[in-house]
Amino acid sequence: MRGKCLCGEVAFECDAAPFVTVACHCTHCQKTSGSAFSVNAIVPGAAFRLSGGYAVYADQGESGGSVERCFCPKCGSPLASRLGNGMVAVKVGALESDEDVTPALQVWTRSARPWSKSLLAAPGFETNPPSA
Repeated sequence: MRGKCLCGEVAFECDAAPFVTVACHCTHCQKTSGSAFSVNAIVPGAAFRLSGGYAVYADQGESGGSVERCFCPKCGSPLASRLGNGMVAVKVGALESDEDVTPALQVWTRSARPWSKSLLAAPGFETNPPSA
């Protein structure tokens, strides 16, 4: 998996296939994406690499976990979020490769914009899905 920001200054690569792709409706993803939700391919952190002069915003997700939001300081493109559990949420909109990253589920649907709930037919959870 490969991708880059809008201006091309920051790029990323991932050597692993996503565990799952999710549409996240949390208010933090709404703010950082500038949209109703963010579509994220969840990958192992050890397989993900960013290159270029990216910036990081240290955040705390609505779940209470730490989130390092990586973005291009020049064009503002969000690229990935390093999650406190060691995973990385790769912003699907920044991908340049053709992997099938169709969302399999939605999370934080309690924060979803009322009109957006009908956009994805995937199963939804009011918060993070329960652990297996």
